[in-house]
Amino acid sequence: MGGIPSKDEGKHRRHRHLSHRRDKGKIVQVFTRLPEVKEVLASGGTKASIIVEGGVQIDLRVVEEDSYGAALQYFTGSKEHNVHLRGIAKAQGIKLNEYGVFKGEKKIGGKEEKEVYQALGLPWMEPEIREDRGEIEAARDGRLPKLIRESEIKGDLHVHTRSSDGTSTIEEVVKAAQRHGYQYVAICDHSQSLKIAHGLDESRLAKQMEEIDRLNEKLKEFRILKGIEVDILMEGVWTSPTRYWKNSIWSSPRSQRFQAGPEKDDPEDHPGLRKSGGGCSGPSTGRLLGSRILTKWKWMK
Repeated sequence: MGGIPSKDEGKHRRHRHLSHRRDKGKIVQVFTRLPEVKEVLASGGTKASIIVEGGVQIDLRVVEEDSYGAALQYFTGSKEHNVHLRGIAKAQGIKLNEYGVFKGEKKIGGKEEKEVYQALGLPWMEPEIREDRGEIEAARDGRLPKLIRESEIKGDLHVHTRSSDGTSTIEEVVKAAQRHGYQYVAICDHSQSLKIAHGLDESRLAKQMEEIDRLNEKLKEFRILKGIEVDILMEGVWTSPTRYWKNSIWSSPRSQRFQAGPEKDDPEDHPGLRKSGGGCSGPSTGRLLGSRILTKWKWMK
């Protein structure tokens, strides 16, 4: 590699960049002077923290190339995953930190991330599963899961159009899906109860389904599926005629309705879900990050 390897770590680890500046101070200087920077929180010889547009904080760490893998592993986390690894290392008489893997005074790994795991007798693990939720035990037993890659995704089962609160027509959605290599897409606009999102009433929904039928007749090796995002009220009333579910593949109860009512342990206790005729229902947890908590239903039953 012609320059210094760098990589997003923590929650944003995705790809590798190149920098042709080998002076640590210059790297930090360039980082803190990027045009996107709104505020510099801290800046030193080997690290800096900035705030960019949108209020997002980005931290920079500059390490020696020989410690790159160890630093990448350390700052990717999670904290729980790393604590577990350090416990394994300690039991083997090994010291593990962001600078490398050490046996006594001798450095035995750290340039590449996989060396950190190999030193502990473990295979490399995908960053997405490093949460200390059984992945280390699975690695020991040779049971690590194969994660789904973007190239393996064949379609999208929940898309809004400008008929409700989306920004594109159905045809525009189809073209975008085809550019991604998808084979199908499900149109699931809001139902009539969500007026703020210009939800579809029965008449508009019927017209949309007719439009989907016309488009499907012209499409080759691609299919548009029919759906709608439906409110299911606590008393079990659906906010869209249930007869449409003979042609639909997805229903999405709006969990605000459930949060407002008494807590239930079993979704079977909810009359609206008992009479659901959709092929799929979701989101099962109802979570909206940062603003809406999870339902506590026992879906596995």
